[in-house]
Amino acid sequence: MQAIPLRVLSRIGRGLAIAAVVQLAFITSARALAIDATDVPAGVASATVSGVVFESSPRVFAHKSKPGFTGLGVKKGYVDGEIDLKGETLTITFAEPMVLDRLVLGFLFKKGNFGDVVSEVARVTAIAADGHSVVGDLAVLTGTTASWSGAGGGPVTNLSPGTNAGNGVWAIADPFGDLAIRQLRLSAVEVGCATGSSNSDFAFGSLVASAPVPVPEPTTLMLLGCGLVGLAASGRRR
Repeated sequence: MQAIPLRVLSRIGRGLAIAAVVQLAFITSARALAIDATDVPAGVASATVSGVVFESSPRVFAHKSKPGFTGLGVKKGYVDGEIDLKGETLTITFAEPMVLDRLVLGFLFKKGNFGDVVSEVARVTAIAADGHSVVGDLAVLTGTTASWSGAGGGPVTNLSPGTNAGNGVWAIADPFGDLAIRQLRLSAVEVGCATGSSNSDFAFGSLVASAPVPVPEPTTLMLLGCGLVGLAASGRRR
């Protein structure tokens, strides 16, 4: 049997390796999106931004702005432009399951600030791709610290103090880990017996999400393996 010429073997190996790398690059180039509160128009109950559907209940959207931060909530209620305990929710539905990389919420304050008699708590309910739900609560502890109860969630960073001197802005990294999510629901959590605006209320600030990275197909891995073997063989013959 005639041996394959070294030059041909090298070219075949290089070609297979390049084809596999191109396929892997395509697989790992996950679609990412970033949406800010100001991207969602006020005065409507439903809006689509970058393929993501935002819905407010039981009234239309409203923005609330303070120097340094603009949030999105529901019109009127106990606090205009926030999500409060007057039956208000904000729902975010992705066109395809996404991994939530970062979530920013604002106007969450420590007890004793802006008339709040409790340290405020925001609830985020995530509906996974398979239909099961996971709940995470962002609870203010001090003016600059807060806890997050979501499974797999990363650290909480304070972007503006939760005191009279700030806007109570908090960023949660990887709130639900690598969970592929199709919907988020934001709502306030009742703390103790406080009523009206003296209890929990907050606003959506922004989010960053990306498509889950799929596992490479066996054929892609085989192409890469064959290419590397070919390159190794040609190297040995040299």
